[in-house]
Amino acid sequence: LGITTIFVTHDQEEALSLSDRVVVMNGGIADQIGTPFEIYNRPATRFVANFVGTLNLLEGTVTDAARGHVRIGEAIADLGRALPPGSITLAVRPEMIGLGPQPGRETLLDGTIAEVAFLGSVIRLRARVGDATLAFDTFNSPDAPPPVAGAQVKLSLAARELLVIGEVLSDGGQFSHDRNAKPLQRRPGADAGKLQQLWRAIDPARQDHRARRGVGAFLP
Repeated sequence: LGITTIFVTHDQEEALSLSDRVVVMNGGIADQIGTPFEIYNRPATRFVANFVGTLNLLEGTVTDAARGHVRIGEAIADLGRALPPGSITLAVRPEMIGLGPQPGRETLLDGTIAEVAFLGSVIRLRARVGDATLAFDTFNSPDAPPPVAGAQVKLSLAARELLVIGEVLSDGGQFSHDRNAKPLQRRPGADAGKLQQLWRAIDPARQDHRARRGVGAFLP
């Protein structure tokens, strides 16, 4: 139809499935603007990481900034890229965590099972790793009963899949996070200009918002 649409919603599945670009709002400020893939897989701030989908956060310490080595508990994760020195916050999606050693997931963390929910084909688990609690799922197998609460386990993940919260996206997709910026104010008669301003924020390459064909969603 060639209709430009801005859709404001609290439903994350709607936003991710319908939109070409998504803006995640936090207190009147755009925390991140990007495609649904970028918003889900590369959250730019801690708020976006916690708000969109389920994301586990881990605190780490950079031991080799040049090579990207990070200590998480007793394990060393090799992120394979330069990192700022000091403490950093890492994030990982539940589907990227495995129970026990697995091919392609070279980083092993010691954990203690805190909760087990048997849902049939899927087993939903929560495990304590240091001060953090990680949520993840595993598939049911008749030959492998799920662990019980209190069991000591190894959790596996691929260091390349770890996200560094606040890291600038290599493709320039991250919205500059400025907590000193003023939130957008609603003024009488300013709706048309405000919509054009927001649409240009969604797709800055398009100077004429009428030329854009797609859907933009806002998660307030």
